[in-house]
Amino acid sequence: MHLAVRAGLSALLLRAVLAQTSPDLSEVLKNIAKTYTVTQYELRRNDIVLETRLTAGLPPVPGDKVQYQQVLLNLIVNAIEAMSDIEQQRRELTIVSAAEGPDGVRVEVRDTGPGLDPERASQLFEPFYTTKAQGLGIGLSISRSIVEAHGGRLSAGANTPHGAVFRMWMPVAGLVP
Repeated sequence: MHLAVRAGLSALLLRAVLAQTSPDLSEVLKNIAKTYTVTQYELRRNDIVLETRLTAGLPPVPGDKVQYQQVLLNLIVNAIEAMSDIEQQRRELTIVSAAEGPDGVRVEVRDTGPGLDPERASQLFEPFYTTKAQGLGIGLSISRSIVEAHGGRLSAGANTPHGAVFRMWMPVAGLVP
């Protein structure tokens, strides 16, 4: 079971209440993408080019930094795994953060993997649904639960010209009741 899922399952099962903070999602992403040893190793091992387009000075979002790290790490690891068998095109992982109007922050994790099966896209966030031989099918379900518990949304779609994109939208701190 990979790290992000194990951490999420532990938090879910223990119903851990973590401190509410107002983290800057771009800073959370910088830490994951640039400094997590697991991420760096997997990127090199799978010959994946990482591009980050992180907007500085985004407004803070409500929630716990550790839970956001868990969600974003899960999305990044999933993207890396999706591209691990790709041979015909360049493997690229692109992480983008930006303001989404005056009341939200958007983060996208884009890959150039095989993409999403349109017929099964609605099942992606269901517990125990997986397309991986070794997957448990709980990582995306837990991730969506965390995002929604903080007043946000997590969705998936096609990345043009190929691959998948996972979009997380979070409200700006102070706008969630």
